[in-house]
Amino acid sequence: VGSDTTALKTQCMCNHLTSFGGNFFVAPNTINFATVFTLDNFLGSLPVFSTIIVIFIIYILILVWARHMDKADVARWGSIPLEDNLPTETYYYQMTVYTGMRKNAGTASKPSFILSGDEADTGVRHLTDGKRKEISTGSINNYVLSVEKCLGPLTFLRIWHDNSGKGSKKGWFLDQIEFTDVQTGERFFFVCAQWMAVEEGDGQIERVVPVAGKDDMTQF
Repeated sequence: VGSDTTALKTQCMCNHLTSFGGNFFVAPNTINFATVFTLDNFLGSLPVFSTIIVIFIIYILILVWARHMDKADVARWGSIPLEDNLPTETYYYQMTVYTGMRKNAGTASKPSFILSGDEADTGVRHLTDGKRKEISTGSINNYVLSVEKCLGPLTFLRIWHDNSGKGSKKGWFLDQIEFTDVQTGERFFFVCAQWMAVEEGDGQIERVVPVAGKDDMTQF
């Protein structure tokens, strides 16, 4: 390397024509672990340490928020057992409740239902999991319904509520309810698409809905 070598160019003093290259390697600063954690060193790097601590705190807060939102998603979209399920009931249906998109379609009243099939019915059951306090407008809520035995092919659904909600939360516009036999995968649809409200529609808060056939689902 010649004396004219600079940071931008390298002067090579050679007498052959083979390939060559040049590079500058900057050695990293050494760390003295005997002094790196001393108070003087900490105070001298206080802005750096403060920035790291703030970033770490923000990271922890984001983790807490994300965990909270995950739990909210599970409560909103997950299939939660009905509150009145019994441990002795070992036959299961997934129940998906679709509420309409109309204004004030949701309800804070307490719905109940009887699901009937060719072989048995559920008796009076309450549509609550003990966690969700109301059914929101446009919501899709999933529940797990347990019964003692298979109800057979489902035939009709009787559903009502107690009109106990306050103000605009009394009535309910029920779009449809879907039942899926967990054991067989067979699905049954009950299309209501009506108000269950004293102040809306025909003023009725109880409906008897037959199971929908293929033609009903196509028209719907």
